[in-house]
Amino acid sequence: MAEQSDEPPQRSVRLTFEARGDRLYLLSAQRIDAMAPPLGEPERAQPDEGYWLELRDTADAIVYRRPVFEPLQLDAEVFGDDPQQPLQRVKGGRPPGIFTVLVPDLADARFAVISGNTPEARTADGRSRELVRAEIPPVPER
Repeated sequence: MAEQSDEPPQRSVRLTFEARGDRLYLLSAQRIDAMAPPLGEPERAQPDEGYWLELRDTADAIVYRRPVFEPLQLDAEVFGDDPQQPLQRVKGGRPPGIFTVLVPDLADARFAVISGNTPEARTADGRSRELVRAEIPPVPER
């Protein structure tokens, strides 16, 4: 029989987002007993490429950062009729969908921000773009 620890389990918050077209929406936040992925590199200005989620405090300082999969897929890979190019990318991408991200339960985290620095997510002048900035709702104890 395993010995039980007096320490409480690691707490995390499951953030549930909805992707609709080129927009993201925070649907809910739920506290769970699980370990979140480790802290990324908040001291860097921004990752060089890809998508990432940040938790920010009321002063807009980053308190947690981690990479996330591509939340907005604005094109899709399809099979074509041309034998020289059997696979092609076409605009239209993924239909609306829901995804979750696990983050640590940090007392000072007030906002969830997902940004991107890919050709699809960049602004016209080449900078990364915030895809969503949402206030994290109060998360009730279970």
